[in-house]
Amino acid sequence: MIHIEKPGMLTTIQDIGRQGFQQYGVIVSGAMDTLALQTANILVGNAQDEAVLEVTMGGLRFKTDDDCVMAMTGAAIQGTINGRDPLQSYRPVALKAGDTVQLGPLLSGCRNYIAFRGGIDVPAIMNSKSTYLRAGIGGYKGRALKKGDALTVYKHTAQQVKWQAELPNYAKKNWTVHVTAGPEWAQFTADSQQQFLTTRYDITAAADRMGYRLKGTPLQRVSAEELLSDAVLFGTIQVSNDAQPTVLLADRQTTGGYPRIAQVIASDLHVFAQMKPGDSIQFECVTLTESYALLTEQTQYLRKLAQAVRLQQL
Repeated sequence: MIHIEKPGMLTTIQDIGRQGFQQYGVIVSGAMDTLALQTANILVGNAQDEAVLEVTMGGLRFKTDDDCVMAMTGAAIQGTINGRDPLQSYRPVALKAGDTVQLGPLLSGCRNYIAFRGGIDVPAIMNSKSTYLRAGIGGYKGRALKKGDALTVYKHTAQQVKWQAELPNYAKKNWTVHVTAGPEWAQFTADSQQQFLTTRYDITAAADRMGYRLKGTPLQRVSAEELLSDAVLFGTIQVSNDAQPTVLLADRQTTGGYPRIAQVIASDLHVFAQMKPGDSIQFECVTLTESYALLTEQTQYLRKLAQAVRLQQL
């Protein structure tokens, strides 16, 4: 069992999401950075879709009752074990009973993912352990973690591991993200289509798990006709009435009525999870064939990592 001594700004339990219930108005939710979640689970020998802790902007501190094995991925962050030993990321870490883990200030990125070998023992709601904060379901009592919460994780011991996975580079403020044209792409003027792909947009303070509001050159449609609500996805980019884009993320609604100018490709979704207000972004359009190739490359990375972990003794 682990005991939460400090929850940080926002720490929740997330897996890959609540799939298959959007027709009933239930959002998918799940991890913002699924690549980091999958990597953390692989490193401790879990199934890739097991629930983990999603920690936003650091600050988490917890103490463990038993020996256990954890792995932390995502943002670059200063962390310690017992206030003295550095907490290394992107590798399995063996904790002893009584150890205290502290996440300090972020160095780059926005979110960390902590997996425990065997997972976190909380009930699955509609086939998922993910926390949906607005509805108050899933995770730990349907809410963000608080000081004094106790989570059951599974007792394991491990030998020291002398290897680690590749660390991503989140130490930049200007990002380029690949997109494909959205269903309403043709409804925007040629000038706005060009501006969308050449202008840098800033992430505003209106940024949370539901979506990131961007600010930049206004985007104009050919006509202002009303649209029927239609399906939206993780990474759908809508343009609202103020002519500014919004990127929909893990806690997005199930449908939307604003025009969808573009769709972030699957292999780049984790990038948004590690961006924060003040960062800027530029979009680059790719074909579906190119997007499939990039996703295949990411999938192969996870497969090779899982094969390497199976050769190690945890």
